[in-house]
Amino acid sequence: MAGSIDGDTLWRALSLGVTGALRARLHPARPVRPPLPPSDWSTDVSPSAPVTCQVPSGRVFTFSTHRGSVTTRPAAITDHEAVGAMHTRSSLESRYNRYQSARGGPSRREWSALIRPGTGESYVSRPDTEPLRVVSVCHLLHTPTEGVGELGILVEDAWQDLGLGTALVRHVLNRSRCLGLHTVLVMTGWSNHRMRAICRTLGSRTLRVDGDILELALPAAPSATGPCTRGHGRRAR
Repeated sequence: MAGSIDGDTLWRALSLGVTGALRARLHPARPVRPPLPPSDWSTDVSPSAPVTCQVPSGRVFTFSTHRGSVTTRPAAITDHEAVGAMHTRSSLESRYNRYQSARGGPSRREWSALIRPGTGESYVSRPDTEPLRVVSVCHLLHTPTEGVGELGILVEDAWQDLGLGTALVRHVLNRSRCLGLHTVLVMTGWSNHRMRAICRTLGSRTLRVDGDILELALPAAPSATGPCTRGHGRRAR
């Protein structure tokens, strides 16, 4: 492998998929042009309408499904064990869609690095009827490119196809402006139909295709969606 990379950056590459900014460090001989701000995009892979967030700009919100309500809040170091258990319950397909590999959950050290202050924002979701169980985890992390973040998301199989994944991505796009981001990158595979559909709905643009792997860019939600806040949100509809 060309170049050198520190442990935290390697974990981010493995956990989020190797996006353009990280690929440039892993393979310095292959320069990567940073993504343009959404206002400069000339085309869009989807004819979808502009992003309209349906979740609050606060860091905590509750989403209702036919399985019951799920509360999403910022991740903490104490969530590590429950996040690992969720990975164990998740299918090989779901984990491959998330990591482009069959890896399991993060070690405690890796989890600590992911949720470290200044890295970005990470969230876990717990059913209101099972507060000890984590059913989804997502990360919005800074990249070396100013204004560009990376999104990684995993939803437990039993809680997929309920709209939770879409709500989480909308939440991240809503929060991205609070982190000074204009673009959020997503690495996914052609076979990950759920994630591709979510991204199309939210106005994604394809940056590159590498075999079965797609690198997509999502625009941050307009600042008009509301002020940035660190308080509790309201119930999402």
